[in-house]
Amino acid sequence: MVVARPRPDRTNRDALSRMLRTTGLASMADEAPLVALLKRLAKKLDEGGGTRDEAMYLSALKDARRVLDMAPARGKSSAGRGQKPEAKATEEKPEVTPSKPNDLAAFKMKRGIAS
Repeated sequence: MVVARPRPDRTNRDALSRMLRTTGLASMADEAPLVALLKRLAKKLDEGGGTRDEAMYLSALKDARRVLDMAPARGKSSAGRGQKPEAKATEEKPEVTPSKPNDLAAFKMKRGIAS
């Protein structure tokens, strides 16, 4: 009789793989150690890691977010992280009216005082 083994839990590894793929963090050569650490911690959590492992994983994820926020924009993914997309050229720009001189400037002009 063949007994089906339960499929190991891969929740954290799958979520991490999706995040690495969509953000492009896996392709940043400078961040390879951080990616390796994240993968190792995700595997540990999937295998039943404890509270300390969870804390380390969350801390590493925060570091990854900081790296992504400081990295140059990479397509659609950067606009979804709180950055505003660039204004479209078809949008109307508000008219800029020339500013009136403030009271000090008017005073200097009346008195002939140079700036």
